[in-house]
Amino acid sequence: MVDQLPNLGREKEMLDAMGMSSMDDLFADIPEAISNIQEIVDKIEVFSLARDVLLPAFDIPIEFQSHEDLEDGGKRGENNYLKHFTYIGAKK
Repeated sequence: MVDQLPNLGREKEMLDAMGMSSMDDLFADIPEAISNIQEIVDKIEVFSLARDVLLPAFDIPIEFQSHEDLEDGGKRGENNYLKHFTYIGAKK
């Protein structure tokens, strides 16, 4: 699929918010696209979490730990470890 979208992520200006006239021009051949997008936007419900997301406690190998986490209670080590596993999974 990425091969079908060669410029995805490369042309930042295409990802920026466009004005209504630009959108009308871009989707001139499918005018219902604008109303369909607006319908989706209207259904978005904004909410706040009642608390932080809790992850199960697990041991983090020393190579992923961050000494800063001990000082400020951060989650850098956990994030580094989970990122590592994410990349392993993505390669598969």
